[in-house]
Amino acid sequence: MLKRLWALTRVLLANLYEINELRYGKDRGKNKRIRMNLIVTVFIYLMIAVSMFGTAMTFTDVGMAHVVPMLQAVVCTAMTLMFTFMTAGQLMFNEKAYENAIILPVRLREIVLSRFFCVYINGLVPSAVTGLPMIFAYAIGAPTTFSYYIYSLIGLLVMPLGAIFVSLLLGAIVLAISSRMKNKSIIQTILSTLLILAIVLFSVNSGSQISPEAISKIGAAYIPASLYASAITEGNLLSFLLFVLISVVPIALLLAVIGVSYPRVCAALNASYFKGDYRMTEQRQFGVGKALYRRECKRLFSSSMYTMNFISGPAMAVVISAAMLIVGRVNSDLEEALPVFARMMPFLVAGMCMIPTTSVSISMEGKTFWVIKSMPVSSKDVFKAKMLVNLTIMLPAWLIACILLTIMARSQPLVVLVIWLMPLAGILFGTVLGLLLNIRSPMLTWQTEIEPVKQSSSLGITVAICMGLTMLPMIASILLPVTSYVAVGAVLTVGFAVAAGLMYRKVLTKRLIDIE
Repeated sequence: MLKRLWALTRVLLANLYEINELRYGKDRGKNKRIRMNLIVTVFIYLMIAVSMFGTAMTFTDVGMAHVVPMLQAVVCTAMTLMFTFMTAGQLMFNEKAYENAIILPVRLREIVLSRFFCVYINGLVPSAVTGLPMIFAYAIGAPTTFSYYIYSLIGLLVMPLGAIFVSLLLGAIVLAISSRMKNKSIIQTILSTLLILAIVLFSVNSGSQISPEAISKIGAAYIPASLYASAITEGNLLSFLLFVLISVVPIALLLAVIGVSYPRVCAALNASYFKGDYRMTEQRQFGVGKALYRRECKRLFSSSMYTMNFISGPAMAVVISAAMLIVGRVNSDLEEALPVFARMMPFLVAGMCMIPTTSVSISMEGKTFWVIKSMPVSSKDVFKAKMLVNLTIMLPAWLIACILLTIMARSQPLVVLVIWLMPLAGILFGTVLGLLLNIRSPMLTWQTEIEPVKQSSSLGITVAICMGLTMLPMIASILLPVTSYVAVGAVLTVGFAVAAGLMYRKVLTKRLIDIE
């Protein structure tokens, strides 16, 4: 059984991360794209690890080392939830993948377990990247015993299970609610967006009051974090055993329930809506530009994975801006910090709204790309439609966030100018950059939507560039005086605008027929 289980899991992971393409593929362009995607992913994880290590060391330096294990448990759980929530349902309950696997000489429980292990490894990686630096920081800044390393290692492996349980459960609930409904993908998108925004609101509210008391309240609400912290700081074996038990038992019960009726669960959660009394009604005609725009909108909103991956950024930008304003107004201790938040937030808003749909819009055409190639439309019209769809998503979020930040800025005209112009120029820059990169390295041979949406090299490079261009100025904005801050904002605004214009001219010289 173990041999078959390992073989199934290995095949799933190889397909998910394109390992076989990298090892045995003869297409140099595709291999280059996969390597670039790997480099970008490692770079992003490295930035996360450094940030977590710095945060943990800050707590230890000010004599709050006892807070680090609790913070580690909470942050690792949140990271796992963020990375698995969108993909856990498709990986676990993919009906087509089940139909392909059931013809093999394997047992049903082996198929279920292999899919769970794929989800688990997908969640373990971000959790480990987040947790390991905190473990090292605690070991440096606080006295430890041998049991600390044992508990930390086992805890690192067990910690993602709670978030994976929630991801699978919520993913199944979203699919069940939207199943057999008309516009199933839109329903899934709305429900998923609401869940993610709830998580973000909780995180912002908690993060705005980082203190031993606030973290203790989080621990009281999230029992596994409290048990893990007790085991680490006090060497309490009973607390550690309870932590492992609480993490393992729910996921084991869920797998047992799923394993009993896995085929029926997959069929029910992947059901489609069909209206029995369909009748042909009046047909409408549109111009080329509007028709292509509507086509791109339908493609975007027909896939909950595609939609959620790009709508969550601007949605979080709005939510965080609103939360900062509300928390500052309610909490008198933070009232004076609102102008500082207003200076910092435009870079965060820009970063969240600079991850464009255009970075995968050509890849999402997939095997049907020949259809748009054969249409009697110009390449320029197609590219403009793809960029317009991204602006349709990003600009409303930019408008709302900027209004909130203007209120926070308290009549600082130059700061307000940066608040409005810098994110706008960043959105235009990200829109054109994503499309240009996707034109150069499209992923058209994918099997599931997870591949282009989560593993596209054009998306990874866009994320790395945009994070690099906004994160450092955001950190510097807290330290710089207003005049220097405005100068940095002006340079970024002009740079984004000029680069966007140059890349836009480059995009319009490309032809669909040349994209392969």
